[in-house]
Amino acid sequence: MKISKKGIQNKITLFLCCNTLIIVLFIWLNEIVDMPHVIFGAVSTPVNWVEALMESLVIIASNVMVWFLAARFIKAVNHLAGFYRICSACRSVEVKGNWIPLEELLRDESSVDLTHTLCSDCARKLYNHK
Repeated sequence: MKISKKGIQNKITLFLCCNTLIIVLFIWLNEIVDMPHVIFGAVSTPVNWVEALMESLVIIASNVMVWFLAARFIKAVNHLAGFYRICSACRSVEVKGNWIPLEELLRDESSVDLTHTLCSDCARKLYNHK
């Protein structure tokens, strides 16, 4: 079964965006509510908008870098997932653990009609045709 390239990439993008949003919201909630003061009874601190903005920008920038790296990784995995194992002797192809003839795979996986013929090299070898 082939991996849907866009489906996986969209899920990872959505996950990274939600993750970024949650972290940024937590940063701003902490700044506005002063969570250490509320939870632990620490000394109350004033709201520092510049600090919250800088923390948010760092989180967003780091998650953008992670997204680009994840996209490159997904592209590499999908490239490797696109390879079929072909028997060197009989040219059967492994699909989901079963070995099937190459022609059957091409017929099932594409809308191309197949016919058998000989290439010019084989025709020359077998029948001495020029």
